[in-house]
Amino acid sequence: MSSPQREIPAARSRRTGEWTARLVMLALALAYLVTGALWSRGVDRPLGPDATDYAVAGRSLAEGQGYTVGFRAYHVGLRDRISHTPEAHGILRPFALAPLFATLGFHDWVVPLPGFLYVSLCSIVAFLWAGSLAGPGAGLVAGVLTLSSGPLFESAARGYDDIGFACFSVASLALLHRGIVARSPLAFLLSGVVAVAGGIYHSLAVKSDGTATPLHQLANLQKTEVGRAIN
Repeated sequence: MSSPQREIPAARSRRTGEWTARLVMLALALAYLVTGALWSRGVDRPLGPDATDYAVAGRSLAEGQGYTVGFRAYHVGLRDRISHTPEAHGILRPFALAPLFATLGFHDWVVPLPGFLYVSLCSIVAFLWAGSLAGPGAGLVAGVLTLSSGPLFESAARGYDDIGFACFSVASLALLHRGIVARSPLAFLLSGVVAVAGGIYHSLAVKSDGTATPLHQLANLQKTEVGRAIN
């Protein structure tokens, strides 16, 4: 049998390794977020239709005009002087943009910032989840793989809301696993809440009458890009 004197240094070494891995993962996630912000600031890249919708709605929130946009995205023909709820999916994305616009100003480069933040958060969730299964080394591998994903960076850079949905999904699954392993009702509850939030964040649309509608029901309507520019 091993003596207590030998077990104490081993436990201390294990805890030191775990905290070192956590600090390294946190530093990598923050570095990714800063790098993404600097990249977005330095690259002149036009926004896509969805990102433009989120940005216009986020600007309306920051300006105190409510959850509205000044154009109809799904319609036939132009209509003057329109103000209504956004029609694009991702109905929570403008709320993530509004405080950034209020703080940093109304610029195209601000729109991708929530995506880079979600990738950073997703890497931390992956680190914690994999670390709970196979130790801090496996957690670091999972986190680094998340941060080094080209498709994730591209989606974040284009201002898509898919990254937020991915982050909510991974977090929900991690909490579900925690609930099963630890038999924690709270973890089960949080898993469900996060899953619902992810669904609202990404897979719903809002029609002009204010009702939430699955996006696929609007897919047969022609989308025309009209309205004012961000700047």
